[in-house]
Amino acid sequence: MYETLTYTGGVHKSEEVKELIEDLGGFILQENILQMELVLNLAIPLEDVDIIKNKAKELLAKVTVAPMAGSEMLLYLQHLQGTICLMQHVIFLNIYVNSVLKTI
Repeated sequence: MYETLTYTGGVHKSEEVKELIEDLGGFILQENILQMELVLNLAIPLEDVDIIKNKAKELLAKVTVAPMAGSEMLLYLQHLQGTICLMQHVIFLNIYVNSVLKTI
């Protein structure tokens, strides 16, 4: 299962965070740079959430849980194309089912 998170921190050393996310088997859903602030929406395996939180603390950044609503999920899936995105479809559906089960 995956957890969706929002990482908010400085642009400085942001490559370390991005590489860590990929090394842990997660991926970046959206990346925004606002002046000197980086905002990442990411999905990470549940067992690795603490690793990301520790890295954020080290870099004086903030990590919050960002559960995705069903409508956001469907809109995102419409934009995915290509064979490599098939894996992302499966992962996103896993995230969606996980977030729905948490509300029951």
